[in-house]
Amino acid sequence: MVGSYAWSPRGYAVSDGYIEVNRLIGRARISLDGLREARAATKDDFRGCLRLFGNGGLFGYYGMFRTSKLGKSTWYVTNRGKAVVVVTGEKTVLFSPDNVEGFIAAIGAPTAPVPRLKTPGAGSARWLEPLLELW
Repeated sequence: MVGSYAWSPRGYAVSDGYIEVNRLIGRARISLDGLREARAATKDDFRGCLRLFGNGGLFGYYGMFRTSKLGKSTWYVTNRGKAVVVVTGEKTVLFSPDNVEGFIAAIGAPTAPVPRLKTPGAGSARWLEPLLELW
């Protein structure tokens, strides 16, 4: 139980292109090089979860996990309700800061463009128009 507490995340700091995870046993440092995405986690991100190595609930969720949507990822999470998914060129990492929006802003993540629907024109699939009206 002491080991589980010592490895559990106690806080996060974002600076100089890194996210530092504060733990009693020392800091873990995650590089933001090649940052592709930072967003609030959804319920779908946790579906089909399998713990590969680490702790799955006592003082947090930390270690290596695999989910259906994210694949293999590293977690430093204490509250899955406030989880943030960070995808870099090297790996996918989850955190759970108290202020999700502030954490994402501090990382300076690129924002994904909002997809827009094309309006059907002449020669388009007419069968799709009723579906678009329902949506």
